[in-house]
Amino acid sequence: MIAEFELIKIAFVGGLISLDATVFGQFMISRPIVAGPVIGWLCGDVKTGLLIGALIELLWVGVVPVGVGVPPDSAIVCIVATALAANKAPAAVAIAIIFSVPLGILSKRLDIAHRKWNRIFLPVIENGIKSGRYYILTFVIWLGVFLSFIKSFLFLLVCIFLFNAILVYILPFVISSPAVVRGLQVFMFALPVLGLASFLASFTK
Repeated sequence: MIAEFELIKIAFVGGLISLDATVFGQFMISRPIVAGPVIGWLCGDVKTGLLIGALIELLWVGVVPVGVGVPPDSAIVCIVATALAANKAPAAVAIAIIFSVPLGILSKRLDIAHRKWNRIFLPVIENGIKSGRYYILTFVIWLGVFLSFIKSFLFLLVCIFLFNAILVYILPFVISSPAVVRGLQVFMFALPVLGLASFLASFTK
């Protein structure tokens, strides 16, 4: 099991990393190839973080958040998968990725809902500008950044806690089944092939 302090630490750093996607910075820290090793380092398993980051980066290499488009959150997928698989048996990597990929879609839905919710601040901004209190605009911007961080932090905290508890419970049964282990090995072999195909397809768009 992941210790409580380590869980909070991973969720906190993961929340900061997720801001880089569209909210603040966009220094590419949120790309899986970077986020994976960072979370792996926090967990004491950089190798697993780099492996998961590279696999997910290949799958999402052609997906870029441009304009109003909100793609599935590859950073969240990578952070959760790395936190789940770090310091566990090799089979945990495949299971962690399978668990985490749907979370990218769910995080996307939450992000869209959060953006719509931010519209409640429009009257505050308009009144502030009309009255010459321009500092309100700065305050609302940073408030939006903070709320986005809280959204990602809580989402990561809950997802990592729940899925880690499930993974720890089922992993011994998975390892004890040669057929399941072989199936996961095939999955891990096919994943980079699929990722490479996605990467090559991005050149034809």
